[in-house]
Amino acid sequence: MIKKILKFGLKHKIAASALALAFIAGGYWGYAKIFSASDSVHYVPAEVKKGALIVSIAGSGQTSVFNQIDIKSKVSGEIVYVGVKNGWELKAGALIAQLDARDAQKAVRDAE
Repeated sequence: MIKKILKFGLKHKIAASALALAFIAGGYWGYAKIFSASDSVHYVPAEVKKGALIVSIAGSGQTSVFNQIDIKSKVSGEIVYVGVKNGWELKAGALIAQLDARDAQKAVRDAE
C-alpha cells in the first residue's frame, strides 16, 4: 500500500505536491480551529423582542454566615407554634416559638 502511494507520488510529482500541501494546510486550519486561544467575546445581532429576561448565577464552594445566633430554650418540649419564617429579621422580645406547656404544668401540680 505504501509502495503504491510512493510510486504514484514519483510519477505525478505536481499532483502529489498539491495533495500534500492541501493535507498540511487542512491540518493547520483544523488545529487552529480546535485549539484557538481566542477568548474574546462574540456579539450576535438579533431582533428585539418583548419577553422575560432570565439571569442566573451558578457556583460552588462553601458559605459562611456573618452574624448568626444559636437560640436555645431553657426547657424542652413539643413546639406547638412557630411565629417566624426563615430570613425574617427579629427584634428583642419577639415570640419565636411556643412550647406545649401541659407537661410542665403537670410537673408543677405533681410537685405541689
